[in-house]
Amino acid sequence: MSVEELNNMCYIAKGGYSTVYKYKIDNNVSVVIKKVLLKHKNSMVTPSWVREYKYTADLDHRNIIKFYSRPFKCMNSYYAIMEDGGISLDKKYFNKSKMQVEDILHALQELSSAINYIHYEMQLIIQKFKIHGDIRSFNVTEKNGVYKLIDFGLACERESGHESAVES
Repeated sequence: MSVEELNNMCYIAKGGYSTVYKYKIDNNVSVVIKKVLLKHKNSMVTPSWVREYKYTADLDHRNIIKFYSRPFKCMNSYYAIMEDGGISLDKKYFNKSKMQVEDILHALQELSSAINYIHYEMQLIIQKFKIHGDIRSFNVTEKNGVYKLIDFGLACERESGHESAVES
């Protein structure tokens, strides 16, 4: 991806440590690009950015956002290319009509499937389970009726049988 292409991104949102953009590849395909601005020329990537990539890299579930690239450096920022999961629930329903009961049930079913995957199924595969740590409307997206869990910046990982689910 060239610097010119990075300049043609459409702003979506800003979080605690990153800015999120949508980049349209063609009329039918778009991706999300997460940008972390480095404060100093020689600074390293923020720990939450590293944690987010680390904890989502091995996840493969239709209701969990996917990274398409490892974070890469361009000038004074790090970028990562991610799946376009659509619009966050807080933006979709902010100051608008409420979600229909059917949509709420569908969203809960899909998010429960994602949480079961990171808490239980991953434990069977790698003897570790993951905890998202920040499930709220800002971190759930919807596109074409598919709900996705995004933003694993506060995630943690525990060995199977660990006593506490709270990061110390």
